[in-house]
Amino acid sequence: PEALADRLREPAATDDASRDATDFTPALAEALRDDGAPVVGVVLLTDGLQNAGGEALGALADRLAARGVPVFGVLIGSTSRPLDAAIAAVK
Repeated sequence: PEALADRLREPAATDDASRDATDFTPALAEALRDDGAPVVGVVLLTDGLQNAGGEALGALADRLAARGVPVFGVLIGSTSRPLDAAIAAVK
């Protein structure tokens, strides 16, 4: 939670092209990390648009499926402005 809070305090670079992209691959890769803690599932909070990550995303999803780890997508967002959501705190 402290690292997330620090990251949220950092202003986003306006010239960073990645801020306009959604990439699930880091989250899925984290679920595959072997640190001794069992992963029983992955929950992705998403607006439903995946526009980065490419072929790596499919390979990661296949590896999770082979381990029997389900991936659940929870759709969030709105058709009305503002379209973005932010996590202000994690407890």
